[in-house]
Amino acid sequence: MNSYCCSLCGKKTVELFNDGKDFFVNDGVSSDFSINFCEECGVAFSFPTMDNEELASYYPDDFEAFVSKKSFAAVLQAIKYKSDLKLIRKETNNDSNTVFEIGAGRGEFLAKILRAGFFIEGIEPGIAGRNFAKKNYGITLQ
Repeated sequence: MNSYCCSLCGKKTVELFNDGKDFFVNDGVSSDFSINFCEECGVAFSFPTMDNEELASYYPDDFEAFVSKKSFAAVLQAIKYKSDLKLIRKETNNDSNTVFEIGAGRGEFLAKILRAGFFIEGIEPGIAGRNFAKKNYGITLQ
């Protein structure tokens, strides 16, 4: 097990696992990665970090988060978004009115919580997702 420093606060992190692979990208071949957790910040992150070019290979235009859900999958997604919104409200005691989503996909969840009265911001590495969010919801993702 390796220990790395948190890129947010600089404290040592706890390695949750170190033999990660992403079998859904690059024809099932990805680099090994670990997932580390910072107990100080409460943030988990993968290591090693990737630059934008490396990261882009994980998010091609046909990445599942950029493809419209059909019928039953769309219903399940809507139920999940409703559940996630309820959890956010519960965990923040309705005191927080801003949500920042990392990996916002097509912006669907941000659009839903925007309609629920939250201020939103999001990051999405995939250009197809950013374009969809802008065109369909008027949301600018970074």
